[in-house]
Amino acid sequence: MSNEVTAGSTFLLTALRCTIDRKNMRDYAPGIAYENDGSVVSLQHQKELGLNMNEEQRQRKETIASLLHQTAEDHHVAFKETDGADPDWSIWYASHLLENGFEKLLDAKLLKSDLIYLLVLVDKQQMSEAPGAQWERYYADFFVGRYLK
Repeated sequence: MSNEVTAGSTFLLTALRCTIDRKNMRDYAPGIAYENDGSVVSLQHQKELGLNMNEEQRQRKETIASLLHQTAEDHHVAFKETDGADPDWSIWYASHLLENGFEKLLDAKLLKSDLIYLLVLVDKQQMSEAPGAQWERYYADFFVGRYLK
């Protein structure tokens, strides 16, 4: 029974991502903790990365942020009947991003499943560390920090 509750809670948190104002997510999901085991890029690392970024990386970061913003707009149109609510948002986003050259921007070969995982990971990280941040730029920092060093 305990495992069922945990799995249900995980699904609920994913569903909440699309239905609750992101600024207030911390109120609905208190106590989420993330280990700093190397799989999550820390805010401090992202700040340091920003200071050490060359012009090409800055331009790519802006392009990635723009692509993420357009992906959100396109997703909202595709799911207009539900006002953009989609518990499986990361699957749709991953497909859309890959179809629109995300791999080329990162100089990386990404499996769709890996991108889905990374989108969910960065979403949880952003909600935990910077819930009021402009998510597109936060995500762009995350991906630039992982792939464009």
